[in-house]
Amino acid sequence: MCSAAISKSFFLFEDEQKGTKNVTVLPDLSIICDRTKLRQGRCYGAPDLVVEVLSPSTARNDRLLKRHYYEKAGVREYWLVDYQHQVMENMFGNRGRFS
Repeated sequence: MCSAAISKSFFLFEDEQKGTKNVTVLPDLSIICDRTKLRQGRCYGAPDLVVEVLSPSTARNDRLLKRHYYEKAGVREYWLVDYQHQVMENMFGNRGRFS
């Protein structure tokens, strides 16, 4: 059984490329199916699905920086929801890359 977390589950991982030990990302929505990853309101490891709702102030960050973090962490599926243009993009992870 999977758990949904709406803007409260922190997602922690390491970004070796940037030499950052604990990168913390707060997705708008995440689905975590492996309950062993959940401890004290945080997700240690990659969620199965991450959803970001784009706004003018966050769109660039969600499309570039967060996408990079989610790819490297091994997120299986990433959705970008653009409610202003009524468009949703889904990307699927495969070996650390979204397609």
